[in-house]
Amino acid sequence: MLPQASVERVDEQFVSLADTAARADLSHEAVRLWAAGKRRTLGEPFPAPRAQAGQGRTATKIWSGPEVLVWFEGHYCLDLEPDTVYLMPQQVARLNALLQESGQGCWRSLATASGTRTL
Repeated sequence: MLPQASVERVDEQFVSLADTAARADLSHEAVRLWAAGKRRTLGEPFPAPRAQAGQGRTATKIWSGPEVLVWFEGHYCLDLEPDTVYLMPQQVARLNALLQESGQGCWRSLATASGTRTL
């Protein structure tokens, strides 16, 4: 326990296609084809990238890790990280808004100030 620690913000977990392929024990090419919409899927397409790191030929697209995990579980019944729960992007945004709203940037103030808050 770190009583002197405070949470100022929460960042989303981002993953690359290489990260995703490694977690799913699939080839990079298979995941790249899903992401490019060139490999058939049942239902929703692969999640859209959330951002890009770098520019030009060295640019790397990055995805929301939780959205990718949900996609794999929903489409291929692959639970890539069993017993692990991540915040979805909307929850991260809400939590950061609550932290900013508190004015203190402190997790403790959210948990104790007027009871439990729902993300």
